[in-house]
Amino acid sequence: FGGIGLALHLSTSFVSRRPVYGFWTFGQGVAVLSRGVAMTVLVIGCLVLLPMGPSLLREYGAILLYLPIVIVSYVLLFRSRPYILSQVFGWSPFLPRLRASLPVALMVVGVGLLGDWGMMIVGDSLGYTVHWTEWFVPDLVWGSWGQVLKTLTEFVIVAPFFEEIIFRGLLFPTLHAKVGGHLAIMGSALFFALAHGYGFVAFLAVLWSGLLWGWAYARTGSLLPGMIAHAINNGLVGYSLLAFFR
Repeated sequence: FGGIGLALHLSTSFVSRRPVYGFWTFGQGVAVLSRGVAMTVLVIGCLVLLPMGPSLLREYGAILLYLPIVIVSYVLLFRSRPYILSQVFGWSPFLPRLRASLPVALMVVGVGLLGDWGMMIVGDSLGYTVHWTEWFVPDLVWGSWGQVLKTLTEFVIVAPFFEEIIFRGLLFPTLHAKVGGHLAIMGSALFFALAHGYGFVAFLAVLWSGLLWGWAYARTGSLLPGMIAHAINNGLVGYSLLAFFR
């Protein structure tokens, strides 16, 4: 608790600006994200039909799941105005913002873990538990060390980077243009949780994380605190599996 309080105190120095909105309308954002999702479905659907498709999906599925949405969004929203990237995502100047992001990220991780712990206790008392398939990752348990390294890279780098861009950097401003900040935080967190397809308790845990990372973005104007917190959360899951099973 002391560490969380210290991080909360230090985080106040990072609130240099709010996110910059108004670069696209709600309708434009929905159209772009819808096209990105459609492109993702098309790419994965085509790969499934190819002889080498399943193996390609196994090797590069994490990238292929996110990249079409990011590429479509860049082409339609940012290519003609590249200067707004740093304004919307809040990662420039990079090193100063990275240093300033750490207290916020640590605070968010601490609050997130407390919330997860509370949800597990309440869920157990009500007969709801997290199904083992929602946290068990075979490649981390039985895979070679090369597979372990690849899986951890996807967990700690690829997923936090792309998911924060998509759900906080793109979806959040789109919802904000229609419903304002608080509902944008809740809406982006809800879509984030639904996209994971988990059961009730795990859904609530992901929703809670999405709310915290959305708050961090709205509070600081930067995706970096959410990316760091997301990476730490995923890293803790990966480490716990390695420590317990290997």
